[in-house]
Amino acid sequence: MTNKQGTAWESEIREQAKKNSANADRYPKRGQKAEPDLYIGAEDLPAVPAVFWKRLVGLKSDGRRKPDGERRVVVIGYNDFMQYILPHVPVRWEIQAKWTSTLNVTRTLHELRTWLKEHRG
Repeated sequence: MTNKQGTAWESEIREQAKKNSANADRYPKRGQKAEPDLYIGAEDLPAVPAVFWKRLVGLKSDGRRKPDGERRVVVIGYNDFMQYILPHVPVRWEIQAKWTSTLNVTRTLHELRTWLKEHRG
């Protein structure tokens, strides 16, 4: 059975990528463990794995899950970030480094953004 919410999330990612002039589409499911849901970018470019996470927790009175903190987070591997992202994206990265067995990624990102707004204007 298809997860309607997950399918909508995949479609949103694809459409946002296309709005930014990127080649993007969804993969047909083949039933393989941990197979990707979609791709962004040309086929001849190096493949970089990423997790696009839309955090939803709790229930509203109507029984639907609701957003909690930062709604959408993209996670990529450390080496992929250093090799493919850092050299090509001209921004100042403000990073909070954590070393822990459990981490609420969305809350940590939200707190870092809040700190930056208060201290950087």
